[in-house]
Amino acid sequence: MSLFAELRRRNVFKVAVLYVVAAWVILWLEDVASAQFGLPGWLREFLFLIFAIGFPVALIFAYVYEITPSGLKKAIEVDQTQSIVYKTGQKLNAAVFVLAVLGVVFLIFERMLPELTIPPAERLIATTSEVEGVPAEIGSVTLENGLRIIIWPNGDSTELVMHNIVRVGSRNEYGGITGISTLLQRMLGAGISARVPGEHTARTTKDLTVFESRFAVEDLKTVIEITADRIDDLNVEPDALEVAWRTLKADAMESTGDQTRRLIDHVSAVTFLAHPYRLPVMGWPSEIGHWTVEMLEAFHADYYAPHNQTIIFTGAVPTDQLLDLARDHLGSIADRPLAQPVATVEPGQRGTRRLSLESDSGTPMLAMAFRSGRAIDGGALQRRLLLDILAAGETSRLQQALMVNEQLVDSIEYSQHEGFDPGLVSLLLRLPHGADPSMIESRVLEEISRLITDGISEDELANAKLRLHSLFEEAIMTPDGKAMLLGRFEVFQGNFENFFSLPERIDAVTSADLQSVAAEVFSVSNMTVGTMFAPPPPTEQTTED
Repeated sequence: MSLFAELRRRNVFKVAVLYVVAAWVILWLEDVASAQFGLPGWLREFLFLIFAIGFPVALIFAYVYEITPSGLKKAIEVDQTQSIVYKTGQKLNAAVFVLAVLGVVFLIFERMLPELTIPPAERLIATTSEVEGVPAEIGSVTLENGLRIIIWPNGDSTELVMHNIVRVGSRNEYGGITGISTLLQRMLGAGISARVPGEHTARTTKDLTVFESRFAVEDLKTVIEITADRIDDLNVEPDALEVAWRTLKADAMESTGDQTRRLIDHVSAVTFLAHPYRLPVMGWPSEIGHWTVEMLEAFHADYYAPHNQTIIFTGAVPTDQLLDLARDHLGSIADRPLAQPVATVEPGQRGTRRLSLESDSGTPMLAMAFRSGRAIDGGALQRRLLLDILAAGETSRLQQALMVNEQLVDSIEYSQHEGFDPGLVSLLLRLPHGADPSMIESRVLEEISRLITDGISEDELANAKLRLHSLFEEAIMTPDGKAMLLGRFEVFQGNFENFFSLPERIDAVTSADLQSVAAEVFSVSNMTVGTMFAPPPPTEQTTED
């Protein structure tokens, strides 16, 4: 028997016709559905690929196998006198006819079917501020799940900057889980650099966790998808968790060797007896690692809820595209209940607290910390100006007196912790070997007392205001600076719009305001003093013969 006759006998040609007709019907249905319901464009290509691969497989199958009354068998094993290929061929003919008729019916139905238009998804609209002084190009939107997005486009930039701010830090921890916020930050921020070219950093503070990215516009969709995954879920393998906490523990152990960090952490621990501001951001090394995957997932679910986050975009922002991506990827995330807020209020301090530490490096240091207010309090700006007048630059009071004139100290640094709860105003003085910390402490208090008693000159105040103006004006010149300032005022001051009234508020501060705030903050009953010094060398003991 010829090959053609054998192929015909085994119904291979009929299977080919049936396959083509069935494929045509399915592709036609896909085309109609795509037009009516907006199916993804890749679906047709996928179906073509499947049908192209399946066609030779179907023909080979039809040639090799035969349907018999007792089931499917290889054709060479079937007795030709018992073969029912003729009946099978009739069934195939019927199937081809039915499919063809259905195709014609569907084609007629399509012609009669009114075109169905799917209304586009409702677009997000970024609202602009009506507050005087706020640039008109800044827009903001709050998604239904509570996630807040602020956009400040800059036509001069060629890159996008994103700051994803999560309201969680060591302030939300407690004994036994210290360091868990930093661990989460490291795990959630680890993968983006491998997927998106650019600069990506992340940090955790006492109050916040911040993920910062600078990237090209064409990578916006990928960055939004990564951000959505970061917010929505935490998938942690036990092995990956162990590697992460071991690395964190090693870093925490290393940080204890930083003498400055060690002194500052101990001063905080002595100042705050109840409030979690007493905890180091990286955690106590002895507590790191005693966490399960379930504990980590629960902490993420509690504090990475959408309404607990704000995302700032600056630079070359394609606003419409960004809002569409935010709607599709960020807006679809279900909100979650936030964990119990921090309710601990630090008891009042009644008297100076002191601690002394030995220094491994032999560098003497004196830390003086004063309890102050929250970032949102009215005195935050006055405290910033006071610290500038006291310790910023060689013309400041403390540097002029203790470094330039009397040469009692090697350097003076200052800091102000502005957070959700009352924090600290701190001075850190590095001392020459052999210096008397108690005498230098007295000199610092004398200069502060003189400021409170005699007041501040107009020139001092004007120069401090000028430096503060310059600091903010310089920061706002860059996309990163804009994102940082908008985020800080949105999170701590309640609204980013408050930043744009800052120049007027700086100019409105008077010398009398600073005297009043200085008297309130720089009180010895409100102070914690920490000293760090090298241990005395061991004395040699002599014995008499």
